Amino acid sequence: MKRKKTTHIVIHTAAWPGDPDIEDIRRVHVDENGWSAVGYHYLIRKDGSIEKGRPEGNVGAHCRNGGMNRKAIGICCSGHGDITAFTVQQVETLCSLVNVLRRRNSIDIAHVIGHREAGAAKTCPGTKVDMDELRIDIDEQNILGISRAELKDFNTIEEQIAFVEQKIT
Repeated sequence: MKRKKTTHIVIHTAAWPGDPDIEDIRRVHVDENGWSAVGYHYLIRKDGSIEKGRPEGNVGAHCRNGGMNRKAIGICCSGHGDITAFTVQQVETLCSLVNVLRRRNSIDIAHVIGHREAGAAKTCPGTKVDMDELRIDIDEQNILGISRAELKDFNTIEEQIAFVEQKIT
């Protein structure tokens, strides 16, 4: 089912020690949960590469709270956010991907949220992930091309889009 409008981006952790790939996530979501497909739209691996899940324009299965499945793109970072923070490569890619999606869908930084911020009774994206700091990094990268995490500097929007596209496998 297609999403009518994208108003939010929800950040998740796989809550899985190690570096699961999209096929690992799909097996859990489809074989164990009985869903029709992987619930997230994107998975960011520890090396910063991006793997596609559900088609971006489709309703997700990643956050029922607040009706987010119908209005949000779900991005999952591999690893376990309660055990370790996202890697620098994950944060760099996450900031760039989120900013590309924000521009494409006119999403305000306030609508980039962690799963727990949607009201889920979980710590997702993890206790080691400070969503306020992450939003600052995302917003600074979007506005200035830099962040406190010393993320990749982009001179143009086209450079940032190209960076994201080359990360997608």
